[in-house]
Amino acid sequence: MKRVFPVIKETIDFLISGYIEENNGVMQVKPCESLDESPYNRTSDTWTSCVIIKGIESIINAADILGEKIELETYKKIHKGLTSAIERNCKDGILFSHKDFGSLNTGSILALIMLDGIKNADYMKTFNRYVNDTQEQIGLGWGHSSRMRCLIFPWAELIAAVFLSKQENPDAYYHIDRAIKATNSFGGIAEYIWIHGLISRQWYVSAHGTFLWAIAEMLAYSDFEKIVLFSGLPDDLIKDGVSFKNISIQGNALVSCRVKKDEISVSIINQGDKELKKYLYFRGNKVQINLQPDEEKNFTLRIKNTSTQSRRKK
Repeated sequence: MKRVFPVIKETIDFLISGYIEENNGVMQVKPCESLDESPYNRTSDTWTSCVIIKGIESIINAADILGEKIELETYKKIHKGLTSAIERNCKDGILFSHKDFGSLNTGSILALIMLDGIKNADYMKTFNRYVNDTQEQIGLGWGHSSRMRCLIFPWAELIAAVFLSKQENPDAYYHIDRAIKATNSFGGIAEYIWIHGLISRQWYVSAHGTFLWAIAEMLAYSDFEKIVLFSGLPDDLIKDGVSFKNISIQGNALVSCRVKKDEISVSIINQGDKELKKYLYFRGNKVQINLQPDEEKNFTLRIKNTSTQSRRKK
């Protein structure tokens, strides 16, 4: 981290100097190309704002760990200003993708995933509007305001799966399933498929990486307070023999799980240097987890039949 810190800081400082404007005490991102690669610029783009906010958070945390001196108050001011700008992009509970509202793109969903508790944003209301604004013939696309209309944009489907897994919604699997169908004969995921059926960019690396992210979130979602097993998986797919091993979760821990008929065995390892305190949830089960550094805990949970989670009808 110490070796790359100057590069990270220089990158964030460049974005701040080149993309942020302030008028009468109101801060926002200057007009720029939005995430849907539209042919015209958007003011106060939600995703660009989110990237800079997360960059500032990373710089502050890294500087604290390394003992580096930074312009802390300046960074905090910009962080606060851009957070307020994103909040102004909310209208009737929907987090729009830029200041002028209109059709949503994936930037709204990514901001909800990456940022903590955006004020006035209704997460599922925003997601439903996003799906409506990006739905193409066989899947989610770039967005109806984009110059690149297509049949399906698998990367967007996978981002939707990540989002829904974090909402503990089994529809996450439905979006992963649609993305999988947009692969070539060897399992390579395309960037997108044009309306006339031509594949754009075979083996799109970003889609493959997002696929792994979506699968991990679907199997074991974690935040500061909890771990949720199979958060994005429908009940009918949680079958005997289904398992995963050593998925990394928030708090520097690893979780493994195996389904055995009507119960699941769980293992959690604390790889960090601090005590791990979380609650583990699985379909009506709730277990308090307290693990010291390097400690491992194994336990068994019963699979209850009280869950209402089921697979979405296609």
